[in-house]
Amino acid sequence: MTSKSIFRTTVFIFFASLFITSSALAAPRLYLEPNTISVKKDQEFSLTLKIDVEDNQSIGSDISLNFAGTDQELVGVDNANFFPEFTWASAASGKIEIHAFSSSIYQTKTGQGTLATLKFRAKKEGGSSTLSFECSSSGNNTNILSSEG
Repeated sequence: MTSKSIFRTTVFIFFASLFITSSALAAPRLYLEPNTISVKKDQEFSLTLKIDVEDNQSIGSDISLNFAGTDQELVGVDNANFFPEFTWASAASGKIEIHAFSSSIYQTKTGQGTLATLKFRAKKEGGSSTLSFECSSSGNNTNILSSEG
């Protein structure tokens, strides 16, 4: 094999590898613990917001959660220090936005841990209520995993 044909083979393999991508990227996972809880009216309770970024090097996560404001009152949100910087806001309509991140691209996180602790107070006598992650097929709340850049 001549050096010219070795070069062509190497260039072909390089360009071919650019077009071969895995269709199954491992996505970070967000979940709440416990996934069910029983409380009485006026009782405070806490839920932990967990994150698992697996082996991905992550520098942040933005989360939107919806809850029934008629059923529960948000008392507070505490940073559990998975990411060093942390902000949150809550709307009266029953929405929580959490932004946890590292301001340094050299301070990435891998693995799993607790992102935040959510504290609520029950407002009704009985029944059930749901706290859910907001994610839809359109809009700004769809970037669960971005593998660009």
